[in-house]
Amino acid sequence: MFEFKFGTPEPVRFRERWPKEGIDLDLEARFAAKCEVFDYDASRYDSEETVISQIKANGPEMIAKCLNEDWPENTSVVKGFFKELDGLFDQELERRGIKAHTEFFSKVLTSDSEETYKNAVSALALFYCRGRI
Repeated sequence: MFEFKFGTPEPVRFRERWPKEGIDLDLEARFAAKCEVFDYDASRYDSEETVISQIKANGPEMIAKCLNEDWPENTSVVKGFFKELDGLFDQELERRGIKAHTEFFSKVLTSDSEETYKNAVSALALFYCRGRI
């Protein structure tokens, strides 16, 4: 068993979809995580260092897959503060021959994405308020 930290040097793109409310946004966020590896496929990885380098090199791609392809349908990524990401990432690692427990301790929208998200939520709130008056 070994542990290491990794992050996304560039923001990861994902879609925030609320179909019922008509929200469909392209957003970006940066992530940092702690990964505890319990076991790995020795036929695919020759050392702990190889496992670490593969996760660090492919982490952004795997995070994007989790957020865009594996995320539970009709649930918000941002509103739930990315709460499904840890488990989805661990499932992706397992498909790659790595058994691990990952904890994303930093999940931050870029400033542009933060503004886009806030504007969309504000517009939605205004729409619902006007509909009730």
